[in-house]
This record gives sequence, structure tokens and C-alpha cells, in this order.
Amino acid sequence: MFDNCVNTNKQGDVGMACAIQYFSMLGYVVSIPLTDSQEYDIIIDNGKRLFTVQVKTTKHKTRYNNYTVSLKTSYGNRKRNVVKVCTDIKYDLLFVLTAEGTCYLIPKCDIKSIRNGVVLGKDKERYKVYQYEQVKV
Repeated sequence: MFDNCVNTNKQGDVGMACAIQYFSMLGYVVSIPLTDSQEYDIIIDNGKRLFTVQVKTTKHKTRYNNYTVSLKTSYGNRKRNVVKVCTDIKYDLLFVLTAEGTCYLIPKCDIKSIRNGVVLGKDKERYKVYQYEQVKV
């Protein structure tokens, strides 16, 4: 899924595009904040309620072959790099896109170990929502 991504920023762009497509296919209104200084990436409106969504991507696997997604955020420039470790979840839903194209939508209440990230093992199978087919052009 991320073979053509030259860096993690491009990988994040693919994740955002997939999240927007997924929620749009459900008929939800998707809003993108004007800046990137908030704790979420998009807002979705299902017609009854607004939800904040953090979008993450991963190509990292545990030794047991389960994908793992870090909840820390990295940003910076040539002079300074900042890594912000998540200690408190301030969004409603976590949308994850794996390198194989599988998407997960995990509610905040089911994210337990935030410092170490989230392992997408058997206990997270129920949160699989979509599988993208990789198309070669």
C-alpha cells in the first residue's frame, strides 16, 4: 500500500485519503480542520453526531506478525525534530490503514495501552472495516 510513498508524510497522505473515502462511501460528511495543531485529523458527521478521528498508518509488525501502530506524533524541520508521545486520547475514533490495505476503526474506549501503541491482533479483528485492493498502474 505504501510502496510508492517516498516518506512518512506521503504515507500519511495515503491514510488520510483512504479515511476520507471510507467515511464518504458511508454517506458521512467529512470535514478537515484548517490547521494541523489539534489532536485529530478529520471530523465526521453521521447526521446525528460529530466524531473526531485520528488517522494513522502502519507497516510495522510484531514478531507474531500482527501490525502495530504507534500513537506518537513526529514533526519538525532540519534544525529540530519533535516526538509527541500520546498520554491521553483526545479523539473519538482511531482509523488505521495497514501496508496490506486493511483498515481498522477503533473507538477510543477500546484503546488500552497508548504509550506502547496499539497491536492489531485477534482482539482487534472486530474493528476491521475495509480492505483496499492494491492496483498497479
